[in-house]
Amino acid sequence: TVLDFCRKRRDVTAFFRRSWIPDETFFQTLVRHLVPAAEIENGTLTFRKEEKQLYLSNLRNAMFVFKV
Repeated sequence: TVLDFCRKRRDVTAFFRRSWIPDETFFQTLVRHLVPAAEIENGTLTFRKEEKQLYLSNLRNAMFVFKV
């Protein structure tokens, strides 16, 4: 459906073709047009302290598993 959207909305693709750093906003634009609003998460992209600790713990475990 991404390709269908790009074919139907030539104005959007033309806009991003002439934009400075289009990858920063092009995919967010696609999501907003193609994904139902109820499925879009509007939270911040920063880690909470608990999430960061869990992430680091999982990373350490993964490094241990793949250690040669």
